[in-house]
Amino acid sequence: MGNHTNKIIYLAPDIDLSKNEGGKAHVLGEVKYLQKYYKQVFLIVKNSKRNQLSSEYEAVKVFRIPGFLHLPYFRFWLEASFFTILALILRCCGYSALIERSYRLGGIFSIRFRLAKGAVIYQLNEPIYYESYLMPIQNLLIKIMGKLKITFFGTHESFSYNLPKNQYVNGWRGVDYEKIKKFSGEKKKFDIIYIGSVAKRHSLDQVLAVIKDHPEWKFLFITSGYDPYLWKQKESNNLTNLSILQGLESDKVYSYLYQSKIGIALYEKNTDLLQKFDYCYSPIKVHEYKACGLPVIASNIGNLKSLVKDCGMLINNSKEEIEESIGILLKNKELYNLYAKNAEKEAQLKYNWDVICKYYFTLLSK
Repeated sequence: MGNHTNKIIYLAPDIDLSKNEGGKAHVLGEVKYLQKYYKQVFLIVKNSKRNQLSSEYEAVKVFRIPGFLHLPYFRFWLEASFFTILALILRCCGYSALIERSYRLGGIFSIRFRLAKGAVIYQLNEPIYYESYLMPIQNLLIKIMGKLKITFFGTHESFSYNLPKNQYVNGWRGVDYEKIKKFSGEKKKFDIIYIGSVAKRHSLDQVLAVIKDHPEWKFLFITSGYDPYLWKQKESNNLTNLSILQGLESDKVYSYLYQSKIGIALYEKNTDLLQKFDYCYSPIKVHEYKACGLPVIASNIGNLKSLVKDCGMLINNSKEEIEESIGILLKNKELYNLYAKNAEKEAQLKYNWDVICKYYFTLLSK
């Protein structure tokens, strides 16, 4: 627990603590290390089944947003009223800083808290660019936040679109490096691992084609839940070299990462948002691969270009490039070891929640 007297609020209204998703890992990772710099962390999350935090979160209080605030058509106005009151109450209770995780029509809490003389970071996970009917309201909120000198924190230069340039900070995401290292020493059992969603935007069909043509390579997919298409492909094509696990807690995922040789993270630019801004959603999986010393094969788009350039191979998602890059890394031990060393070093020194939370504290203390 931190020795500081200050207390901080972490607002993540889109996060459900009962689900094993990347967003949850992101939020809990940051909240854990914010305890080093703040006496208390007040975590506000989506209303869900109660999920007790472990003892390593002793300085964290969890508040679940009441379900009635999510009523269709009325959500914005209900949340705006509720957050205005809650922000003032928490400010009066001694909370001096706020990190708000961006979401559609977010910013009300940040504005109210800033007006009460609190320090604020508005954390961006993608560019602020929504459906046309939402943008007038969102742009107004952004304009007000700009006038109030709120700091915007993103992970790709495109996130600064429509934002006050002198208030935008380009940062990064990370992992709990110290926790992950506890699982090192596992024997390598798999050649390639993929963790996360198996939506087609991750070039699933191309990867499955590689699995079919290379029975000598052992693949492991760890997914958030049951996916009928994936299982159908495994069974109909007799993919005995593909293992599938689902719904694992993070501790077990880290163990399997250490049992693997290469991590894969492919994204297709199949949405207007990705095509317009050439970025990639915050790839927690890439940081987890790197923390475990896995060279990464990733798509040559957005912030993946800088995240992977020194610790893996960037490709254009074709079946031929996928199998070629895997073959190179498995055969060229010198190149493999170089990428593995660079990957772990980057995760330890930069893409690490401890380092990132120290940076947050510096920004919020100005």
